[in-house]
Amino acid sequence: MDNNEGIVKEVAKEENSNKKNGEIGFFGRLIISIADQTIVAFLAFILFFIVSLILKVIGYKIVVEIGIYFFTYVTSNILYYTITKNSLGRTLGEKIFNVQ
Repeated sequence: MDNNEGIVKEVAKEENSNKKNGEIGFFGRLIISIADQTIVAFLAFILFFIVSLILKVIGYKIVVEIGIYFFTYVTSNILYYTITKNSLGRTLGEKIFNVQ
């Protein structure tokens, strides 16, 4: 039994050292992900508005708006993570919550 207690104590020490080093758990990552997806949704809305405006100037009308919004959302999501990870080294959500 002493061996098992030692293992439990070592695991507890490791978990405490991870928390002290600034590592976050599941719920912290969830909040950061929600923040990032909120930013992406806002960027997708802006991109959708720009595409819609360009098409109106050309003389076209978007019939299925949800399809175009979905396309802009996926595009924004891909570009957001690619650009922020390359230029900043982390996403804006990670930067806001100061996560490495």
